[in-house]
Amino acid sequence: MKRKLQERHEIAGAHLKQTKEYRFAQQLSKVNVPKLVAGDKVLLKNEKAGKLDSIWLGPFDVMGFDPNG
Repeated sequence: MKRKLQERHEIAGAHLKQTKEYRFAQQLSKVNVPKLVAGDKVLLKNEKAGKLDSIWLGPFDVMGFDPNG
């Protein structure tokens, strides 16, 4: 009985790992990576904007792009 329980536990662990990998792949496919190049103009969202402040800052020139964010 203990062996059966251990086998079921291993199967459940494998299913859990497979589900996590599937969900990670699904979430990764929804990520929108901007295609920026040097010289582009961008606006940045002002997170600390008050009620009457502009919610956008800029335009700023892109000097370079780090693929890691």
